[in-house]
Amino acid sequence: MNKVSIIGILATILVFGGLITYSYKHEKTKEELIETLGAR
Repeated sequence: MNKVSIIGILATILVFGGLITYSYKHEKTKEELIETLGAR
């Protein structure tokens, strides 16, 4: 039970962290591309 609950908690954290990181990078991707193209 303990191992299962720990794995579940870690999986949940990884899932939420992945979604937050993906959404953050996805939103910043356009800005970074514009800045990169503008710099060049």
